[in-house]
Amino acid sequence: MLLEKINKTTIEYIKNSKKKDRKKIGQFFTPDSVAKYMSSLSNIDNREVKILDPGTGSGILTAALCEKIVKESKISKIQIDFYENDEKIIPLLEKNILIIKKYLQNNNIKVNINLFKENFILFNKDLWSKPDKNNVYDIVIANPPYKKIKKSSPESQAMLSIVYGQPNIYFLFMAMAAHLLKNNGEMIFIIPRSFSSGAYFKKFREWFFNEIDITNLHLFISRSDVFKNETVLQETIILKGINRKEFCDEILITESKDLSNLDKIEKYKVSKELMIERNTDNYFMKIPTDEEDISLLKFINEWSSTLTNLGFKLKTGPVVKFRNEKFIKNKPAKNTVPLIWANHFKENKIEFPNKNMKKPQYIINNQETKKMLLENKDYLLLKRFTSKEEKKRIQPALYLSNQFDFSQISLENHLNYLATTKNEDKINKIELYGIYTILNSSFVDKYYRILNGNTQVNASELNSMPFPNKNKIKEIGKLAMDNKNLNTYQSNEIIKYVFELDSIKFAI
Repeated sequence: MLLEKINKTTIEYIKNSKKKDRKKIGQFFTPDSVAKYMSSLSNIDNREVKILDPGTGSGILTAALCEKIVKESKISKIQIDFYENDEKIIPLLEKNILIIKKYLQNNNIKVNINLFKENFILFNKDLWSKPDKNNVYDIVIANPPYKKIKKSSPESQAMLSIVYGQPNIYFLFMAMAAHLLKNNGEMIFIIPRSFSSGAYFKKFREWFFNEIDITNLHLFISRSDVFKNETVLQETIILKGINRKEFCDEILITESKDLSNLDKIEKYKVSKELMIERNTDNYFMKIPTDEEDISLLKFINEWSSTLTNLGFKLKTGPVVKFRNEKFIKNKPAKNTVPLIWANHFKENKIEFPNKNMKKPQYIINNQETKKMLLENKDYLLLKRFTSKEEKKRIQPALYLSNQFDFSQISLENHLNYLATTKNEDKINKIELYGIYTILNSSFVDKYYRILNGNTQVNASELNSMPFPNKNKIKEIGKLAMDNKNLNTYQSNEIIKYVFELDSIKFAI
């Protein structure tokens, strides 16, 4: 069979190439089972079709699609445009193109194949600048390169209208492909799920969610199994979308445990209104994995406020170690103040100093460090990074000023801290305890995991997440202040009590 032949050549190429070279250009090869599943999502059945495979690699995705077309469709004429500019794999791709062409011809399908040994984004940049869609392709199937690039790079500059901060080239491939689709044309991509949230993807999300009707999302429970023998930390998803004016109301979500279970998948439909946040300018996409996740989304989406419109804001700790080495000290002195790290977290409180900690715990207080110092007052602190093995993504701690005899403190950059939008104001203690309890609950932690597949906790996302109103925050805070052991279980119990959730089950 065609897919089997192309997969054999792909495996041989991987064995004889260096992983570090592939990683440098963001190249991860699609397993044959994933390629077959992706091709199964295509429903185009015109007599003639034009297929685009950008970032082709070995051609395995198009091979799977062609095999599916031969078996299941009435298509009699195909044009395929391949884009691949990695010189090392082009000789293999050229051989595989001949195999694909012969396969189609032997099955009475007329075929015309073009191989563009070009940068896909730069080669089509003039088409991107045109306001109307260019009606070129019926199907785009792709595993685009995954690589961070600079905002000043030629690719970023070519598509600047959807670039914010440091982009990743994979979403530029998605956008360009979407722009080249015919009306009712479909795109099927295997990509990281990182585009669904985060500031750097903000402009892209706003554009993409208004241009393309997302119909299918496939999730993998095991992230390490998707790309065999590769180190992939991002959660990976398969997305199908259609270029059409009338959007469907739901997205079909499917899920498999691993590559061997793609024929045994869980299916459920979720409303787009629930998944895609359009009430703020962030356009987050939340991806639930089961019915309990959906119930949780409905519950928290009913909260009418955000931290920002309540007058609060999570900010990032100002001290970046490598930039301020000369000010950071291991031992206290007359002119030093505490430097708080994530290592000081202990049972949701701050233990300072930490006798077992090897990192420097003090920073000099002088004119040069003035902007990095904070008044010693009550704070809610939050870890910015957690490991994927940890049970909780959101890990807050209370810093209570009356426990420490300092006039000022500072926070290392791997922490976020809660402040008022009017920086000189102190946070009411009841409200502080209320916000802490909400963030410490499994409800918010699970919600955030649905929103963000990364191990980094972004302040911008938490600032924009739904939050209870101030009356509820105060009600929660009063109960929390009376509780000596504010662990996650107790936080959950307080939330359940205040919102009367005894009869509702969530996956927490």
